[in-house]
Amino acid sequence: MSHRVIIDKRPHKRYLQDTRNALFSLYTMEDAMNAHETIRQIGAMNLAAIGARNFVAGESTLHFNVLRGSSTKVVVTLDPTDTYTVELVDIGNRRNGYAMKTLETVAFVYCDQIGDVVRSMCNR
Repeated sequence: MSHRVIIDKRPHKRYLQDTRNALFSLYTMEDAMNAHETIRQIGAMNLAAIGARNFVAGESTLHFNVLRGSSTKVVVTLDPTDTYTVELVDIGNRRNGYAMKTLETVAFVYCDQIGDVVRSMCNR
């Protein structure tokens, strides 16, 4: 059973809300802590510069919207090699449902590079 955790855009506040119910399992808390660590590694100044908002943590992933467009999202995935894969995706509303189009992907990003990669992807 997969849970999604919504994280407030102020990582210092450590505000967590389970979308299924108010009870937290160890699984969701671990995902939340991984998401907080990823947000910290990207950096507050980089997130502010790209207009990051609506953070959602999943199983080893972090999604957030950017100001570039209303349907543009950044997806950060923690790989088993302890590196990140960063994707810039556009989610468009089509007649038969939603369609996701990957605009750019950068793989094997280390933790000290993730802020610069996210910022450069969103500023192109």
